[in-house]
Amino acid sequence: MKNLKYLLIQPELGLWSQENNARIRDESRSLGFFLGLKLKEEKIKTKTFNGIYINSAKVLKNPYCVNNLLTIDVDFPEENYPTKVDARDINEYLIARLKDAISRIQDEYPEIVSVIMQGVEDFRRLNYECSWVHKKKKIGERAVHLKCVLNVKRFNLYLELLDKNKNVLMSRLILETPPNEYCFKHRFRDLIVEKNGDIVVTNFLLEEWYRLNLSNLE
Repeated sequence: MKNLKYLLIQPELGLWSQENNARIRDESRSLGFFLGLKLKEEKIKTKTFNGIYINSAKVLKNPYCVNNLLTIDVDFPEENYPTKVDARDINEYLIARLKDAISRIQDEYPEIVSVIMQGVEDFRRLNYECSWVHKKKKIGERAVHLKCVLNVKRFNLYLELLDKNKNVLMSRLILETPPNEYCFKHRFRDLIVEKNGDIVVTNFLLEEWYRLNLSNLE
């Protein structure tokens, strides 16, 4: 059995103009990441796929599995895609397409559809923004973590210090990129607390990338 943990929303390559294809690829990531996290939290298992791919296509095929993805075709009218980068307008366009797509699997996968629909409502309540904790380490009664925030405009990475009641004592923006995972996913990996009080963030090669001494903040 496979754990369901991904959701992608993209038009077929070449179906849209190059500019809009690049836009929707990046601007759909926050919704896709958010729903992927919701599916992962619910620990839904399937026999043949671990992700869902909402694919824009002019000729709609029946849902099918390829490369561990359940691919669901749906029409994405390019002319209706918002011309301005507005979080609500863009995400509501994507949500409408998503709802049309998952209605095609309602009978076969009702649990998956239910989780996605609830996730959509949660995403709206959070103002169309996806946030998650990448790494967390304890420092006595306090904790430090790397918090990721993703929306249609940007990805932000914060280094935050929390007290024992999880109140944020310090929040420092240490990375900002376009909302494209290829711009940020290899930039950070681990969080290390050294004996001298320094907090070190490493990249994917486990090399030091960012350093902060908490004693300077006391």
